[in-house]
Amino acid sequence: MRNYHILFLTALTLFGCTHERQIQTPGPETTGTGSTISEFLQAKTFQADSLALPYRWISPLETQNMPAAMKNYEKSADRKYPLVVFLHGSGERGDDNQAQLRNGAKAFWAPEFYVRHPHFFLAPQCPKDFRWSNRDFEKEVFFFEEPSVPMQALIQLLENVFQENPAIDRDRIYITGLSMGGMGTFDLLVRQPGWFAAAVPVCGGADASIAPEIKHIAIWAFHGSADDVVPVKYTRRIVMALRQAGAPMIGYCEYPGWNHNTWDDTYANPLVLEWLFRQKKRAP
Repeated sequence: MRNYHILFLTALTLFGCTHERQIQTPGPETTGTGSTISEFLQAKTFQADSLALPYRWISPLETQNMPAAMKNYEKSADRKYPLVVFLHGSGERGDDNQAQLRNGAKAFWAPEFYVRHPHFFLAPQCPKDFRWSNRDFEKEVFFFEEPSVPMQALIQLLENVFQENPAIDRDRIYITGLSMGGMGTFDLLVRQPGWFAAAVPVCGGADASIAPEIKHIAIWAFHGSADDVVPVKYTRRIVMALRQAGAPMIGYCEYPGWNHNTWDDTYANPLVLEWLFRQKKRAP
């Protein structure tokens, strides 16, 4: 077992990850009660074939309601901007179009970061009693041919977003998610492997069988070794499968002794977001 952990931890240095942090006490998936959402985070609803999908949206081309400190970046008519897709966890499901921003999302529009990396930002909200991806914990199966209803809606929404926003840099589309959203991240990657340049799945997991389909995508995964909500083995197995498939850009950060909440530190780590925004799409 010791050699097993060394295999994963050695690769972390390639991505600038360290483990010299305090071991935190376990925490719930949803923390806090949320806060007032700034006006520049547009509240929208997409009516898909299957359901209505609420989402929050930031466009770097629509700066009128942005704080002054956030919109001080170079603008030009022909500039292309990356897109970030953010998938929340199960505790943020509903229809208020706010809860999905509670955990981790705010890091992407912190003024000092956004000025360096202006981007489109999309955070959909999964309806109550649904999931981003189908999965069977008892059988340890995470991928089904038929996408979940919210995933079908999200794919339709993204197709619409691409069509309506030609300023999106199609070589720099990123996806990240935590817990249920971490599983959804892998699920969307394998359903649309030609879309994404990079992904940061946090305390999620996936079937090893999908590795050959997504091995060309840059992935940096995170999980706590003592996670009792989504066991760490589900991330370990997909990371191992990606390495065995010859993935050229796969990193894994395992927080020793940590429980489920690994998203607070992951999204607060500037190395993670800076790495993400350096990635460009690779050919399958």
